[in-house]
Amino acid sequence: GSLANGKLAETATKARQLAGSGKLKEALQSLQEGLAKCTQRRDRFLWQLHLAQLCLDSQRFQLAAPLLEQCHEEVQRYHIDEWEPSLAVSVAEALYRCRKALTMREKAPDAEAVQRIRESFAWLCRLDPVAALATEPAGS
Repeated sequence: GSLANGKLAETATKARQLAGSGKLKEALQSLQEGLAKCTQRRDRFLWQLHLAQLCLDSQRFQLAAPLLEQCHEEVQRYHIDEWEPSLAVSVAEALYRCRKALTMREKAPDAEAVQRIRESFAWLCRLDPVAALATEPAGS
């Protein structure tokens, strides 16, 4: 409920502050502890998404990727895009940014990785064209 969301917001804010001051490990631990206490599937999803976004914002794409892939699977499995579209958009944006960042780091990205970027961008476009435009303003 709202109590759990308040705890998440508070923990996420503290975690961002920790990460900003170079204490990413402590930041991730605080979110991981909160995640471990969750009993509701939706709460677990939200905590995991915050964990993934913190990794993404800290340029730790290797850590963010599997967390975001799992969030993506849950959105698909439970049709989250139907009953909470903004949550699905958050996952789609983060997944696209992460896949793109990981692929851009490779000297010669394989066709499959490039295709996964296209798929995640297409998914974001279907969910929210305005968010997709904001993510890729140049239209690349």
